[in-house]
Amino acid sequence: MPDPLTLGRSVVVGPGEPAPQPWSGCERVRVGAVDAEIADELGSAWRERRSVTIELVSGIGLDDPLTPPPEVVTGRQPWEWPVDLDLVGERLHHAIWANSVDGRAEGQGGEPGPRWRWAEAACELGATLGGRLGDGPLGDGPLGDGRAGDGRAAGSITDGGADVVLEDSTPAVCDGGPLDVGLSQRLGMAVVHRISLEHGVLRPLGLNDPVGVSLAPDQLAAVAEPGGAARVIAPAGSGKTRVLTERARLLMRGWGLPPGALAMVAYNVRAAGEMRTRLAEVPGARVRTLNSLGLRLCGRPTTLEELEVRRLLGGLIAFPKRAESDPAAPWLEALGRVRLGLADPKTVEEELADVSDLERVARAYRGELADRNAVDFDEQVTVAIERLLGDPGFRWRSQRFARVLLVDEFQDLTPAHLLLIRLLSGPAGAVFGVGDDDQTIYGYAGATPRWLVDFDRWFPGAAMHSLEVNYRCPAPVVAAASNLLTRNAVRVPKQIRPAPVPVGAKWEGQPLTIADGGTRPAWRSGERLRELVDGGASPADVAVLARVNALLAPVQVLLRHAGLPVNGGVGRRFLQRGGVRAALGWLAVATAPAGDLPGPVLREAARRPKRGMSPSLLDLVAKQRSVDAMASLSAWLEGRDSSREADKVLDLAADVRLVRQAASGGTTAGILDVVRSRIGNGGLDASASALDQWSHGAIAAHRDDLDALVELAELESDPSRFASWLAEELGRSPDDDGITLASIHAVKGREWAHVVLHHVTSGVMPHRLAEDLEEERRVLHVGLTRCRSSVSVVSGSPASPFVAELAEPGQPPLRGVPGDGAAGGGTAGARPGRGAVGGRTAGSRPAGGAAGGPGGGAATPALAGSVGCRFDYRGHEHQVVEITEAGARALVGGGPATTTIPLGTPVTAQGRPAVLAHPRWEEAWDRLRKWRTERSTAIGKPAFVVFDDKTLRLVAITLPTSEAGLLAISGIGPVKLESYGDELISIAEQLRAC
Repeated sequence: MPDPLTLGRSVVVGPGEPAPQPWSGCERVRVGAVDAEIADELGSAWRERRSVTIELVSGIGLDDPLTPPPEVVTGRQPWEWPVDLDLVGERLHHAIWANSVDGRAEGQGGEPGPRWRWAEAACELGATLGGRLGDGPLGDGPLGDGRAGDGRAAGSITDGGADVVLEDSTPAVCDGGPLDVGLSQRLGMAVVHRISLEHGVLRPLGLNDPVGVSLAPDQLAAVAEPGGAARVIAPAGSGKTRVLTERARLLMRGWGLPPGALAMVAYNVRAAGEMRTRLAEVPGARVRTLNSLGLRLCGRPTTLEELEVRRLLGGLIAFPKRAESDPAAPWLEALGRVRLGLADPKTVEEELADVSDLERVARAYRGELADRNAVDFDEQVTVAIERLLGDPGFRWRSQRFARVLLVDEFQDLTPAHLLLIRLLSGPAGAVFGVGDDDQTIYGYAGATPRWLVDFDRWFPGAAMHSLEVNYRCPAPVVAAASNLLTRNAVRVPKQIRPAPVPVGAKWEGQPLTIADGGTRPAWRSGERLRELVDGGASPADVAVLARVNALLAPVQVLLRHAGLPVNGGVGRRFLQRGGVRAALGWLAVATAPAGDLPGPVLREAARRPKRGMSPSLLDLVAKQRSVDAMASLSAWLEGRDSSREADKVLDLAADVRLVRQAASGGTTAGILDVVRSRIGNGGLDASASALDQWSHGAIAAHRDDLDALVELAELESDPSRFASWLAEELGRSPDDDGITLASIHAVKGREWAHVVLHHVTSGVMPHRLAEDLEEERRVLHVGLTRCRSSVSVVSGSPASPFVAELAEPGQPPLRGVPGDGAAGGGTAGARPGRGAVGGRTAGSRPAGGAAGGPGGGAATPALAGSVGCRFDYRGHEHQVVEITEAGARALVGGGPATTTIPLGTPVTAQGRPAVLAHPRWEEAWDRLRKWRTERSTAIGKPAFVVFDDKTLRLVAITLPTSEAGLLAISGIGPVKLESYGDELISIAEQLRAC
């Protein structure tokens, strides 16, 4: 017959009190304070069902078995919460009392022990104490306390090994240990778990046998995991949703857990709907999205939509007037990062240079929401966490309804989401997390594969399961996707196998094809789609997926012209993207009638590429109707001693003349070539690159827009018709049953019979702006595994390096190799570093204040790039041989090849990160600070009004000698350029000349 030690029950005694006989030989642990190490030790004992004697000192907040110490965390902002925030008192209380007999001489409420509270709870629900006392296996009374017969204490352990007899005469054990459905079989006796008892249900745990469903062995092992906490790695096509819903069904119907103690958490509304459908016949099944869960907990009735959020934010911030951009966008991202990402505002400011004074703004913004008793989407989660942390009673009540949590897409949680799950699951941590670390593609939002890789850190004692069969994709696709991922370092080791092909069956056609689209990938993708439909595929069963949505526009138009239905893709909003709008403006200027240049369009064109024209000068330009008129305006400005303005107008006139010459008998593509490369200083490409330097997450980029526009130009060669033609093409209504066009990020979790992966091209995948090479592989992997029958990989020129990686397995790079992405998603609450991959350099994305040195406080020091200076960049040693306007020309790997590294580029020097700077940068920094002091004194404003340290340090590092160079620095726009540009350029020229 089982005794307390078999059940893993501990006993709590007072200081100096002897342990009752069953525990006399057990380890004795003294609890004299709320201590994390003791909580760890006793928590391990509880999970392992290892009985101990707990000597509890009274008066430290742990005396009451029913009520943990009321730990309160208030006065902190989300970015001040660590994702591993530890409520030690609550954790220690659980470890002491969840599965312990109260053996204190003076028990709770003054009644003498020993008492077993879960048996007491069962008796309150209708059970009776079972068996006889006095002659059981434990000697004189069940606990050696000498009481028997009518003198026994309610809740004491009986001699027959049963705590209670249920109403149907079944003897049962009342268990306070970890959820374990196998305990009943091991004991040979019914087990009523504490979760059921606290929900008022006197029902033993049932069978661990999924009924009425056929599961593969790996699926069955996960579904029928006998414990409560488990990590289930579920690769694409392995039956993730099935495992999750069958687990929920088994817990409620098989095990008999109260539905009110169990909650399923879906990543999005679509997934939640699918789960509800599958569990429709299970009474009480609760499925919530993360946000609906947060909204239920946060207690605020109103949720603001984005338009209202922007309006509220606009009242707190004077948005900069930056051409062709959404000034609110970086602030919305920043607010998301500090709230859901739990990121330090200073770190976010370093990465989002358009954002400053973020902590003050975030506090004010959250305060405004609180004053309105409202939340936005992210605040649903953060206010829920605040309530859980700030109100212990609310936290304990909420935990009762989340004793078992089943969490979908675990890898996609943000740090705040994980903290919410941890707070709700409580110290017992019965979390069944299902996901795939190889499908972590939302790193820009704070998701990381490490949630799954380090699952046992968050939920100690969790079981580990892996689903191994991809039932969705053909064998060649499974092999290719697996080969690709072998080069990633941060992942859970796994084997993924294709499903067995039934005897006599075979895949029709080629499951995996790789096609070189050269300079016309849209045409090659279109041909493949035509082949699929002509071969009998329904358009609704076909999808075209791309890394960047804009690159789908040419495919979309080609499909329409071919008479194929299209669902999704690119709409007319594409025409309002900055680079596209500027290019179309230049087309309009190029094709306008002689002597009738359109003023508003000319004004728009004059702003891209940036020329540093003030609003008043732009107004004057917009009134000119010809190139000659602009020349006259330039002469007039020269006569008014405004030579800088005169030169700007003259340069603009030259560019207008250039594009109009290209339009004379030319094509749309020909004009766009001039616009992209020859107008201004580097054309729209240079301007787009400057804008893209702050494109976080690389989800959309202006260079990609221009690339798509050039491909579209081949479909309409008449430049005078192109804009209206394109608006008409992109304005067509979608066909619900058409071929799906979407970005890979938008379709995770979906599948089609046939998939075409479009533009798997170097610079697109991995994206030139991407920060994490491993995540870029995961993006391609997600795209590959959306297919059921075939996937076609269509590359441009040159093809993505990932294409070659599909052919055979590889090895992860050594940890810490620059640009390898081996950090793989960063650490909890932090984003990955901004290391360049895929050809991106810091010249296209300034370090933005990362440089340290004089003026101090920043993390990354500046490296003076003097001739002979050595540093590592992209895995190769470089030695500076010359400083040029473009940067530092350096020998690569000892020569003879050289390359030019732009100043401001992150490099590694003597094993430490640095930012490549002009050799005279320290002198420049001193001189610029003195200059700033003089200017701020002259205008009677604080120094930061002229330039903040971050911007000024970047000027010192790069010493730009042109307007374009200054405008490439975040924090310098037309107004600052007009006010201080001449002086900054003069200082830079003097220092460079020396």
